[in-house]
Amino acid sequence: MTLLLAVDTATPRCSVALGDEAGLRASFSVDRDRRHVEALAPAVADACRAAGVGLGDLEALAVDVGPGLFTGMRVGIATVQGLALALGLTVHPVCSLDVLAHPVRHTSRTVAAVVDARRGEVFRSLHRDGVVLAGPACITPEALVGELAGLGPCLAVGDGGVRYRGLLEAAGETRVVAGLPSAEAALELALAACAAGAAGLAAAEVRACYLRTPAARANFSALVSG
Repeated sequence: MTLLLAVDTATPRCSVALGDEAGLRASFSVDRDRRHVEALAPAVADACRAAGVGLGDLEALAVDVGPGLFTGMRVGIATVQGLALALGLTVHPVCSLDVLAHPVRHTSRTVAAVVDARRGEVFRSLHRDGVVLAGPACITPEALVGELAGLGPCLAVGDGGVRYRGLLEAAGETRVVAGLPSAEAALELALAACAAGAAGLAAAEVRACYLRTPAARANFSALVSG
């Protein structure tokens, strides 16, 4: 059995989950936009307390590396990197869009995992029967509509789909459902990777999946060039 702690802070939800191949032992979730710094450490402590284990009992870690909210991703990744270094553990990075699509993988529809990227864009990936058809990309909602055309019945899951529900549902056979990536789904994906023999990464090797320049950097560049 591999006792694994998963952290997901790539979206407005901050969540942690702890479990092994026998199942979920504990999980905590806080839906407070941009409050990840305050919420994450207590959530990790609460999960360990509820499961009756200490940090020293952990055998592996997992973290959602995005795409998603820049600050949220950095909080989760930095926290997990710190734990990995302190405890001598490896890290299994998981993609936020894979995490989002995982709970609905058994649908007969093509799944579009859609995270609101703000600035009039979405982060998306396309899945069918648990297989990735198109990997993560940052595109406009209109471009997503074009991608879904001709794919038959589709299920758009995520806050990006909800935000652009009218556009997506008016275009064809797409149904929109709410959802955010969760540490529970991240835990399941990471444990599956462990069972398949995938080796985790060293803390320094974990990288965020941004897909585009963070807003602060883009604004600074525009200011300097202007």
